Amino acid sequence: MIRLVKKEHKHYVSEAIASLFAPENISKLPKEVEKMKRIAASVSKQSIINSLEGMKERKSRDLILKFSEYPVLFIIGKKDGVINYETMYPQMALCKYPNVVMLEKAGHMAYYEAAEETMEELGKFAERCFRKKY
Repeated sequence: MIRLVKKEHKHYVSEAIASLFAPENISKLPKEVEKMKRIAASVSKQSIINSLEGMKERKSRDLILKFSEYPVLFIIGKKDGVINYETMYPQMALCKYPNVVMLEKAGHMAYYEAAEETMEELGKFAERCFRKKY
């Protein structure tokens, strides 16, 4: 990906943003997709490269999940083209109090693709946390 950014920055941005949405949501959310593309296009080539390098070298933080004494919310888009939902199961299993929301028709951009459901689930999670009903 870094080589592609160096070679074709604008093409990378366009393709990367499109891959964040479930394929069927691209045509349903054209304004949101274009907004994200505009934002991403304003980011410098070097910043994108630095972000990709950071993700590549990032160390695992699974220990934080394993020893968390608090609830952890996982909002997962079943049609995520970036992170396959099945790879999240081991992380969820690490948590003492996992809360999982599987959004059947969303990709990586759930707050656009399933905005109402995402906000509703965040509200429920916050309510459970503040009432300590893990």
